Amino acid sequence: MRNSSRHITGAVLGVLLTPALGWGLGWSSGELVRAFRVFALGADLILPSLVIVAIGLVIAVLVSARVSPVAALVPGIAFLAAGLLFMVSTGTATRVMGWLGSVSPALISLASLGMLLLLGTVLIASACMPGRWREPGAADPATSGALGGPTGAPAPFPRPEDRSPWGTT
Repeated sequence: MRNSSRHITGAVLGVLLTPALGWGLGWSSGELVRAFRVFALGADLILPSLVIVAIGLVIAVLVSARVSPVAALVPGIAFLAAGLLFMVSTGTATRVMGWLGSVSPALISLASLGMLLLLGTVLIASACMPGRWREPGAADPATSGALGGPTGAPAPFPRPEDRSPWGTT
């Protein structure tokens, strides 16, 4: 896949995953709080816990080096903006997040704890790594020599069958 199509695919993936991650975080954290509030510590915790695990796995994929950094940058900017908006103007953030409906109180709670700031920072920091913007398999200009091979690579260790029992050959 060419680098431009990889980044376009990453942008589409980021746009699609941003509301899914936000809704999943809001719904699952709200359900966990509700279950703990009424001491329903059985089966009521399984589905929200699995959703949080799935969100963690999606975030792990977004910050990995195999995916375009745009896929992490788009939700990172959205979550960082929502977290900063909450820190700057709580009333405005509450009105803006209010259109989310039933997941809104849980997302507002996460924003008040700084979790949206944390998530946005992690996603943006992972997108800022220079190696993620290069095409996979492309040589790193800092470590490749004039012929495209690594510079300063150690000499290979001799194989046992290449060593002579009478010293070097």
